[in-house]
Amino acid sequence: MTLDLGPTAPTTGFPACRDSLRKLLTDVNNPGAVRLIAINPTLRAETEELLPVLHERSAPDRDGLLDLLISQVQTYPGPIAGNAGWAVTFGAYLDKLADLPMAAVVDAFDRWARKELHKDPARHEFYPKPDELAVLAAPLTLELKTALHRARKALEQVAATGPKESTPESRAEVARMAQEASAALKASSSRAMPHAPVPAKPDAPMTPLARELIAAGMKNVAEPMTKDDPGVVL
Repeated sequence: MTLDLGPTAPTTGFPACRDSLRKLLTDVNNPGAVRLIAINPTLRAETEELLPVLHERSAPDRDGLLDLLISQVQTYPGPIAGNAGWAVTFGAYLDKLADLPMAAVVDAFDRWARKELHKDPARHEFYPKPDELAVLAAPLTLELKTALHRARKALEQVAATGPKESTPESRAEVARMAQEASAALKASSSRAMPHAPVPAKPDAPMTPLARELIAAGMKNVAEPMTKDDPGVVL
């Protein structure tokens, strides 16, 4: 069963748009979504069209909420207006739901009618409690609030920095700057000084064994110390 509140009733659900844009606007696990929307001309244009609808769907309406609550009494038995009137009867509902988007509360009643909350379908034959409506309204509330925030941020970013679109003039300017940089680099290379000589690598420290071997070798080739010493005999 879909609610029919007349021609002034807000349209329920998330505003119609392409799936990719909706995901960027509502996926809380995508922190780079605002930048992606801001730099994409197509997504920016669609977001501009979507923003007024997001404002409308995200707005609460206390008077409209009371009318909605009263209209459902004919469908679900439960609340009865006392001498103080419906505003007192539905006081707890107004306190719980008045700050939520009106569209989300309408959607909550739709979901209640589809028996989406309780395993026992018989519970859905009675008027929902304030907490039950709040639970059913929560998903669309989160989507609408997140989408509205991101849409504003993306368009504010574009307004602050301006969209960066490639044009023939900008591409020609980039090519000219690249040619100038290349010419400057070649000129700089032709005037470059020759490389300085690489200093010789210092000798490694001599180990005790190496010193002993050198000493032994020097002793073998040393001149005879006396006439009786014939020196090295081959």
